[in-house]
Amino acid sequence: MLFRSVLTRDGFTVTLTLPEDLPPVRADATALGLMLNNLIDNAIRYGARGKQVKLQASASVTHVTVMVSDRGPGIPKEDVPFIFQPFYVVGQDPDTQAQGGGLGLCLARGVMDVHGGTLECDSGRGGTTMTLRFPRDFQRESVPSPSRPPARRRK
Repeated sequence: MLFRSVLTRDGFTVTLTLPEDLPPVRADATALGLMLNNLIDNAIRYGARGKQVKLQASASVTHVTVMVSDRGPGIPKEDVPFIFQPFYVVGQDPDTQAQGGGLGLCLARGVMDVHGGTLECDSGRGGTTMTLRFPRDFQRESVPSPSRPPARRRK
């Protein structure tokens, strides 16, 4: 696990709940990995006071749901509608020593949009939960590939 040393050093409790019959999600594995890393990193940095990170997944007939939760101070209610906007940074909590550039959640929502899914935030005094919902019938062929500009020749 990428965060194992930080979690162990700082005394976090990690709870992972994955059903054995969780269906696969058709998606860009690299983009989803980076997005999940960002959400877990946020849970560690901003939820540091609660020392708990919870990852759980479930499936319904139409969706696969993944939740990343922490037990930190939460995001102020008035900030939640704006956290997915580029460069929006919630007021810094002096207890967390966390700083960010305001791009992670914007990019995460963009990844979910491209994959036909959603990313939602539920936050309050008991912590924050980021919920990702992936459609089970998503066709990967419809994910646009990033285009590369043609290589320039050196003269």
